[in-house]
Amino acid sequence: YHLFIIIFLSCQLHSQCESTSKVLWDMIRKNNYDKIDSLLLPIEQKIKIMHWPKEGKSENLLREIQDSLKVGIIRSAKTLRLKLIEENFNLINSNFNRCQLNEETELTVFVSDSTKEISFTVKTLTTDKTYLVLPINVKSNVEKPIIIHPKEDKNTITCTDNNCQGTYQGKEFINGSDVAHQFSNTMSAKVGDHLKTLYKAGKYSKVDFSKIEMTTKGMGSGTVTYYLKIPFVRVAKKCDAYTSFDHVGGWNHTPALSQRKKQLKGALMNGQKLDISDLKTTKEGLQEYWIQWKNKITQAECE
Repeated sequence: YHLFIIIFLSCQLHSQCESTSKVLWDMIRKNNYDKIDSLLLPIEQKIKIMHWPKEGKSENLLREIQDSLKVGIIRSAKTLRLKLIEENFNLINSNFNRCQLNEETELTVFVSDSTKEISFTVKTLTTDKTYLVLPINVKSNVEKPIIIHPKEDKNTITCTDNNCQGTYQGKEFINGSDVAHQFSNTMSAKVGDHLKTLYKAGKYSKVDFSKIEMTTKGMGSGTVTYYLKIPFVRVAKKCDAYTSFDHVGGWNHTPALSQRKKQLKGALMNGQKLDISDLKTTKEGLQEYWIQWKNKITQAECE
């Protein structure tokens, strides 16, 4: 199973192998992405490497791409973290072991818990030996892969022109992490991708918050069946559509909406606002706000 994280890193291949690897793993291990900017190549350095003119238009375009990357990095890292937890990898007591560079095109990060070691192979595209784009592939040094696809009969999401819907069936918590709730991350990514697909096909759409269906049968018993249906509604004008989607929520606690709004502020085009649902709840205690907005890149013509 391959998970891809796209990331701009501000380091030289040889001199920063260890420090970059430690920061990257620490973010995933702690599920804390406050240091994400330390891994992003400064805008001015990107302009220099790419030989772009030093003008406002170049800076604005690269900043929009970088803001979108942040959202994608965090979402992908959370997905990776969930897969490790599902395979009982002990994140809390894990350690960074070493890193390895192979022909200046791959960075491999080795980490372990008390029973096994896994490795990230970071394949790079480089300019002047500087990281530019890093798709991160996760593999394991043990026979059974650490990262596996969820079983299709239990955890599936399907999307049509009318909706995306799916079900997570499994454990509520593993090692204290609410893995069932992470299905909301998976659904958000699928919905955002599908809204972009619809937009590019001229089928301008947005999520119909009023018709979202959300159930969490079995919560509290140790296993849960979490069902989600995110319906779409067609709009007449392309700039009335939305092409990015996210959420904030949790079990039996008020979602940190103000914090998420701050995190997503940089993803907005000038003059645009987040479209946020009212608080959605299930009788078992899941609480979610669903959020949509115009993607800077997909809907750049709408600014």
